Amino acid sequence: MTSLRLLSCVLAAWLPAATAGQALTLTLADGHDFVRYGQTLDYIVTLTNDGDATAATPLSMELSPALDPAGASWVCYPGADGATCTASGSGPLHDTPVLPPGARVSWVVSVPTVAETPETTAMLGVIAVGAAPLIDTNTLVVFKDGFDTPYGDGTQDLPPDGS
Repeated sequence: MTSLRLLSCVLAAWLPAATAGQALTLTLADGHDFVRYGQTLDYIVTLTNDGDATAATPLSMELSPALDPAGASWVCYPGADGATCTASGSGPLHDTPVLPPGARVSWVVSVPTVAETPETTAMLGVIAVGAAPLIDTNTLVVFKDGFDTPYGDGTQDLPPDGS
């Protein structure tokens, strides 16, 4: 979705850059390339401060139309290194964590896909001041791995031999 990428670039250019001594790294993963219509995805968002100065940086999330913002929720895990963040929230992630040098903050963000959407991909973007913006894209499917895969969620690739 071009508009989500454009928004990420515009916001990244508009937000202030990291201050001296900050080296922020943002990661985003959900462990899927595919998602079923109506399935809830759990994303792991991590922000790390590898710099030598404390960082208090706004972090926000944008969702494509295939994801349901009303059903989204998140929980923050600041670790034991002195970082702080808002404990939890509903809707897309918006927080301003404080990370001392060497600290890391992680969030688990749960977002359902819309059960009846004309979209073919579900995209989630994360932006943090001072870090490169990230986008995760999943292709929407009915079932990718069949109906009888033990412990499957219906979105994994079939093995090359089709079994």
